[in-house]
Amino acid sequence: MNDKPNINTKFNFVLLVFLGLLCWETHSLDKRIRQQTSMYADSQRVVTDLQMMMESFVELAPQEMESIARKAGREESIKVLQEFASNFKKLNEQPLPTTED
Repeated sequence: MNDKPNINTKFNFVLLVFLGLLCWETHSLDKRIRQQTSMYADSQRVVTDLQMMMESFVELAPQEMESIARKAGREESIKVLQEFASNFKKLNEQPLPTTED
């Protein structure tokens, strides 16, 4: 009869250790889940910020492209008109050809 309490005591001790390890693992997994959830929320926040930045870029891009095109067009127009003025001045300086019949 002395053997029975000894076996029960050993079984209870092993069961207590097993439950302790199970609680520890549950706690560790809970910490990991909270960390992963936090990281997921942070990544979603970053994606949302990037999405808003891209939307604002898409809204601003046509205006920026138009202003750049206007500036480039203005510069090109001035260059062409200066070339035209130079050619026109050269043309006026040359004597007119006379027709000899």
